[in-house]
Amino acid sequence: MSRDAQAAEKVATGLSECVHTVANEPSLGLYYVMEHIQRSVPAVVGIKRDLASQRERLEGADLDAAFAQEQLHAAVSDDTKQILTRAAKLAAEAAQKAAS
Repeated sequence: MSRDAQAAEKVATGLSECVHTVANEPSLGLYYVMEHIQRSVPAVVGIKRDLASQRERLEGADLDAAFAQEQLHAAVSDDTKQILTRAAKLAAEAAQKAAS
């Protein structure tokens, strides 16, 4: 084979490999995205379930606190009621911030 034929063969091979790589690049990228999604989604779903469970527990505690506050209001003086009302308001604001 002559030098010109070898050079042409080398260029054709390099060009063929380049076209093959460029043609496969999008599908390879999508494969990695799909693989990442398959690894990540179960963890995200678990976290979402945990958050829902914790939200339910927090709502239950909030209802318990509201009931306890009502019972305390019936049993304490006006000054103490104002303090407890302020504390309840702060707790509700904290719970609202935690939920968002």
